[in-house]
Amino acid sequence: MTFGPGPYVVLEGPDGCGKTTLADSLMDRLLTSDPATATTRLVHWGPPNKLAYEQWIQAATEQEGPVVFDRLHLGSIAYGKAFRGMFDVTDHENWLVEGFMMSRGLSIIHTDIPREVQDANIAKNPDPNAATRVFEDAAKRDEVKQLYTDYFANRLEVKSNCLPVPYDFTRHGDEDVPGVIAESVQREITARNTPFLQRVIGLGNPLTARRVLVGDELHGVTKARARAKRFCSTDEEETRFMQYAKSLAGPLAYTTFPGNGSGRYLHMCFRMAGFTLQDTFVMNARTWEGTQLIEGWAQFMEGKDVVALGNNAARELSMTETGGHWRQIPFRKVPHPQWFRRFHYAKQSTYAKMLTGEAESFLEIH
Repeated sequence: MTFGPGPYVVLEGPDGCGKTTLADSLMDRLLTSDPATATTRLVHWGPPNKLAYEQWIQAATEQEGPVVFDRLHLGSIAYGKAFRGMFDVTDHENWLVEGFMMSRGLSIIHTDIPREVQDANIAKNPDPNAATRVFEDAAKRDEVKQLYTDYFANRLEVKSNCLPVPYDFTRHGDEDVPGVIAESVQREITARNTPFLQRVIGLGNPLTARRVLVGDELHGVTKARARAKRFCSTDEEETRFMQYAKSLAGPLAYTTFPGNGSGRYLHMCFRMAGFTLQDTFVMNARTWEGTQLIEGWAQFMEGKDVVALGNNAARELSMTETGGHWRQIPFRKVPHPQWFRRFHYAKQSTYAKMLTGEAESFLEIH
């Protein structure tokens, strides 16, 4: 059984603060320390050239195994606000990116150093690309540093489980920080060493979740499966068709409740309910390969508050085969966010209370 994509380490911070040096040292450690991390990739991230969150998820899922990102999504937030006066990505897009990566194991490391050391580093090694050198503007450096600090303190849900304070190589230079991060990656792989956790697609940390929101199918699966049934005459042809359709879907094939209407509505109500990606796991019952009701599904759900989002998800949860026997997973049922949004858009607080269990699902369920 292969682990699938992840775990992930994202190094974030202003220019000149040691991200690339730390990334190179971490790669040396991961590539030589354990067979499980011998396929680790290093990605140096630049400005996205298409929908940002789709490009980030695509980079995270291009092959199996761990990935180290030398900057990812937080750079678009800090530099976008400082240089363009607005955040380049929405809270919902960040939720999708961080949520997916958390499902596979994610640590985000904040790198920061004293301003005078940063200035010296940039002066010594300026960006050779004139188009991006503008982002090293000295007048903006304090603002960028503060934006990073504020995001890590107030908005980031993924608290680093291996380095809880900003990495400052002027203070931590004598410590084996790459070794600490490498051990964290190996712990993530070990903790997810079950068939279910190795392959599950969702949003949030399944290891800490007390609650599970279950939708029906991943975006695009229903239409692709209907076409496969219509045009394919054998199971083998149908499988090949679905694989081809998945390749066309790209990163959306891994995205639970993406940037469509129902996804944005669910995210809004998720926030209103006070949920976080640490305490709540969001997933679909079926993927491009078929059901996610594989070995370990029932064990994963045990003891958690399970909420079916609509009738189709409820049917999947009603009877689950475990060890050759069928067992029912206890769950609550609420309307699907797409249906509720269409007919009761203004009642976000009511839907949020349905998700928490504070309000009954008094409306017809769809």
